[in-house]
Amino acid sequence: MPVGSSIFDSARKASGFKPSHLSDDPAERTVESKLRDWPQNCIRHSFGSYFLERTRDVAATALAMGNTPAVVMRHYHQLVDPDDANAFWSISP
Repeated sequence: MPVGSSIFDSARKASGFKPSHLSDDPAERTVESKLRDWPQNCIRHSFGSYFLERTRDVAATALAMGNTPAVVMRHYHQLVDPDDANAFWSISP
């Protein structure tokens, strides 16, 4: 991999998002400029949604995220299908 690349950046690009650092190669930069920006806090929000579905424990999710149970219920409750949560927690390198 080129300097500054990472497995995470490769995964971002493969899923249609810009890497954290644009390439020095002009041709690659052109390709990267057409990708979508990485959504702010998307990993945190994914964790909250999938963790809550997996544990079904609002208090544990709130503690893990540094939120209140009310915030967890408002933002993460019933957003994820149980089968999708199982698939998410099965992801491994």
